[in-house]
Formats: sequence, C-alpha cells, structure tokens
Amino acid sequence: VSKGDQGSPPRDEKRRNAGFYPVATVSHGRVSNIFHFSYAGYFWLHTFRSGSSWKTEAIGRWGDGMSLFGQQGNDGRTHFAFRQLRFNADPSPSLYSVWPIEPPIREVIDPSASVLSFELTPDETAVAVLRRPGPAGTNTLHLARRVAAQWQYELLPEYLGQVFGDFAIGPDGQMFFVTWNTETRELLLHRRHADRWLTEIVATRLETEPSKFVLRIDSHGRPVVIVGRLNAGRGDWLRVYRQQPK
Repeated sequence: VSKGDQGSPPRDEKRRNAGFYPVATVSHGRVSNIFHFSYAGYFWLHTFRSGSSWKTEAIGRWGDGMSLFGQQGNDGRTHFAFRQLRFNADPSPSLYSVWPIEPPIREVIDPSASVLSFELTPDETAVAVLRRPGPAGTNTLHLARRVAAQWQYELLPEYLGQVFGDFAIGPDGQMFFVTWNTETRELLLHRRHADRWLTEIVATRLETEPSKFVLRIDSHGRPVVIVGRLNAGRGDWLRVYRQQPK
C-alpha cells in the first residue's frame, strides 16, 4: 500500500461517510492507526496520530478498501484483504496488500471469489476464507494461503458453507470456524488441526438466526464466539460464548 495516487478525499469531515470496515492497529499499547473506507468518492483512508491530534490521508488506488480486512503482524506491518469499489457493481477481484512496505505489494487473491474472513498464522502466513461462485447459483468455500508470494487454494467441507460465520487461527496454528445450521438451528464451532476436523455445539434455541458473527481467540488460546441479531433496534440481541477451561 502506498499513498493515494487517484485524487483526494472530500475535505468535509462530517459529510464524507468515511467510517466503514475499520481496522485499528496498536503501537506502544495504544491505537495508532485506523484504516477505513469512505463511500463518498470511494477512498481508502488512513487515520493516524500526529502529535496530540489525528490526521487522515488517502492511500492505495482509487476505490481500494471496500470490504476491508486487516491483521497486524509481529513486525508492526499490517496485512490487508479488500476489493475495489469505483462504481456500483464493480467486478474487481479480491486483493491483498501490506502496509507499510516499499515497493507496494498488490496481489489478486482470487479472480472470482469474495473474501469472507482473513487471518495471519503464527508464522505470519496470510490466510483467507473465500466464497467462490459455481453453476446454477451454487457456492463453494475455499481456504487460500499465501506461500512464497503465490496463493494456494483448498476446498473446504461443504457443511461449513451453509451459513458461514467467521474464522480464526490459534497461537498453535489450529483453525476455528463458526457456522450456523439452519436446519437444526444450532451455532457450531469447527476445529481443524492438521487434517483432523472436530465439531461441537456452541448454542441451540437462539431467539432468531444470527446476522452477525465474530470469532476471536483469547490470551489463553481459547475461542470466543460473539453472535447477535442487528435489526435497527427491533428485537436486537447479542451473546458471547467462551470455552470453559477443562
């Protein structure tokens, strides 16, 4: 990622509709950078500390930063997955980049798939969960890994794709996937270590089907599942599930 090379964002801070897909990074124990997307002009923005105030500048190319995911590495650099939005229904592919780095990295993750989730492994390999369109309106889920500056793809089990929630990687490299089963109305957690898969029920009989899923790994390496239904205040709910120590 480099400083923006396609124009400048609007100057009117109050009207530029700029707070979408925020990714925050931490330096010296406090938030130092926030990357976000503006629908006013379609700019990828970088807001950063400058002395006692904050400044905002456009980065990347015009339209970058739509559906932004980001993960900060151990070296302080941030790895991103996103796509471009230059006009309605922009058919641009999913892209990968790193900030700050020169010369800029800008790679196509997959020419046709959309990124559903994005993580870094303990050795800072970029990994993305992709939804790839198939025939007759079908979709398949794939795991994409960046190895030696090339993207490698693996088909994921079909049951992960019914209602995919989120994806996370533990400190030992174990992968976790959270999904919703529409038939049994169960919230499920799937674990993958090497080639072995384990599935457990997190919750049943939720009020309604969740519309928001967040999966995180706590400081003990245990998964934390956050789910909720966001419907403009009408029957909204939010629940947090933590794995209890054995």
